[in-house]
Amino acid sequence: MKRPLVYVTVWLAATAVAGGVAWAAVRLAGGETEFHAISPLSAREVAALATSTVPGATTTVPDLHTPSTTSTPIAATSTTDTPTTTSGSSATTAGAAGPTVVAHVVDGGTVVVSLDDGRLSLIGATPAQGFTVEVEESGPDEVVVGFDGAEADFEVRAFVSGGEVAFDVNGDNDGDDTGDDEPDDGEG
Repeated sequence: MKRPLVYVTVWLAATAVAGGVAWAAVRLAGGETEFHAISPLSAREVAALATSTVPGATTTVPDLHTPSTTSTPIAATSTTDTPTTTSGSSATTAGAAGPTVVAHVVDGGTVVVSLDDGRLSLIGATPAQGFTVEVEESGPDEVVVGFDGAEADFEVRAFVSGGEVAFDVNGDNDGDDTGDDEPDDGEG
């Protein structure tokens, strides 16, 4: 009868030691790999990131102080290496030619595109709160992004016009997908 008791005691001790070693390893590793929440970048953060990491980049940021669903962002450009701010927008161009990075904001979210050697590419699309995003086309001829919400839907199309990025925004503020911006009464 003593022999099974010894086996159980040895097993319990080994299990406790293994559990303690595993707990210590997880605690030690957990301190180094602490969870950090990832949040979407604002248009200003994207502009700052683009100008600080891409030499020769031009960044256009729409005025964020007034809500807008227009198809033309407000932009300012500079031919120096220092950032310039005009009417709430900023753009920086270094001396050498490089890609142009443009962020366009609508009520449904933000679309960021890059123009390099006549080719468009989608950098990112971040929906506003209450909206979902769907990328329909990511380049190289055009970028088309849809933002769908309960009360409004927006389609943002970026394209090249005259060697620069241009935007066309189609918005439906009543959420019925008809494009009429009038309340949907259910009648055809």
